[in-house]
Amino acid sequence: EWMEQNANEMEDGYEILDEINIDSGDTTLESVSNEKYTLESGEEIFLVNFTFTNVSAGTTSLDAQYNFQAFQDGIEVTVYSTLLDEVEGDANRSKEILDGASIDVSVGITPENWESPIKLRVDDVMAYDAVENMGHTFQQQEIQIAD
Repeated sequence: EWMEQNANEMEDGYEILDEINIDSGDTTLESVSNEKYTLESGEEIFLVNFTFTNVSAGTTSLDAQYNFQAFQDGIEVTVYSTLLDEVEGDANRSKEILDGASIDVSVGITPENWESPIKLRVDDVMAYDAVENMGHTFQQQEIQIAD
């Protein structure tokens, strides 16, 4: 019955959506925008921006709750764990926030090329789910990055 109501397309156990929008019960992660970004080094990366909300997880951070993985042409591409403090949204990934707070976060990706779309996969398996029977969430978004 649940499957009939939630019959979105799946790939490798990930629900394919137009935009990542996870409600894990005690936190939420909502896709806001994405953009090409040039680092101070001159390297071009792709930023995916989210709003991360701590509903009731106790003090926590984005990186304590969610995993990010990206693919292009079927091959994994680099998802930065940190870009130091150059990108505020990226620096915010490790900032602790209290229950009821939201913070803008960014995930930096290094594409192999600027033509093929990126598949971004997000899951919350790192999080301990205090909310009964919520299980874990696996979502995938395909993002067009070509100009």
